[in-house]
Amino acid sequence: MAHGVNANVVHRWRQLAREGQVRPANAGEFIALPLMASPEVSPASVDIRLELRRGPVTMTTTWPASAAADFAACDVLPIRRTNVN
Repeated sequence: MAHGVNANVVHRWRQLAREGQVRPANAGEFIALPLMASPEVSPASVDIRLELRRGPVTMTTTWPASAAADFAACDVLPIRRTNVN
């Protein structure tokens, strides 16, 4: 469970290995895994979304990813640091 794998699944894998139905991989051996194709996303359709929350107030800004450099240089969102005790 510490690595996000259910203990029952690990128990089943060990049981299959004992029965000889699977063989453990050798250290350093390449194991090819099938990968699902990821959907193509055009950069123009992606937006940068920034959400700031403070108490009951939420401010959301959406910016086109094609202008990411402008967003990084943007200084229109002043953030004041305060000490909360």
